[in-house]
Amino acid sequence: MKSPALLTALLIGLTAAPLRPAQADIFYSDFSTTNGMTLVGNAAQSGSALRFQGPDSAMAGAAWYGAKLAVTAGYESEFTFRMTDVTPEDEWGHYPKNGLTFTIQDRDPLVYHSLVGGAYGYDGITRSTAVAFSPFSDGSHRRTRIRVMREGDAYRTEDVYPDWPIPPDLYPDIADGETHTVRLVYDSSGYPTLRVYIDDMTRPWSSWQYRHPSATDYRSVYVGFTAGNEAGTGIYDILSWRAHGVPEPGTLALLGATALGTAVRRAGARRRPADRAST
Repeated sequence: MKSPALLTALLIGLTAAPLRPAQADIFYSDFSTTNGMTLVGNAAQSGSALRFQGPDSAMAGAAWYGAKLAVTAGYESEFTFRMTDVTPEDEWGHYPKNGLTFTIQDRDPLVYHSLVGGAYGYDGITRSTAVAFSPFSDGSHRRTRIRVMREGDAYRTEDVYPDWPIPPDLYPDIADGETHTVRLVYDSSGYPTLRVYIDDMTRPWSSWQYRHPSATDYRSVYVGFTAGNEAGTGIYDILSWRAHGVPEPGTLALLGATALGTAVRRAGARRRPADRAST
């Protein structure tokens, strides 16, 4: 029978060694520094922003967090951004593909759409999934288009629509030069669901049942942003970012077992000779 001293030490050890995700959370209150990020193409640190800017109609870049994030069971990513002077797509979404994406990929932290401009800076990044944000115009109003793209194909997309009817003139205009906030929450349990929040963090813009192939086929991925202009102009600033990945349940169980084993060893080392003699 374990002594009271051992049991007490065991509880103390568990409390002192809380479970942690396999990878640390990502947090940038601003981008006055981009330490920990890999910037490629037309991505650069500018003041307190992470900026994508380049020659008109020839801009593409990406910014990746340097360490992989465990996303098998899901992830959450929230960022503030500003789009300025963006040439919108036509009403049918054919051209030009100017915009910004949040992307998860299993390639490397140097990859981006290296051809001359366009396709959100994303086209050609295989082993990936992206959520793209871009403005489009129906001739009367400029609105927001949200798309999901897979395996580096920016021309085969799935549009994400709002959960409730919204008149065209009430769609958010993310390219108005003001600061906007997007929060993406992906939960792979049960029916995998991607929830997209725009500015209003209390009510999702869309709750879309969708399986991220990259999030489930690969245990950990690089996460970050791409941006590009296929034609016309556009400047894209990421102002802040936080992200959290959720490892698969087996990983959490392993972490729990490790913490338990550590606590037991610590407790045994702290037992007095009298305690050892009584067991």
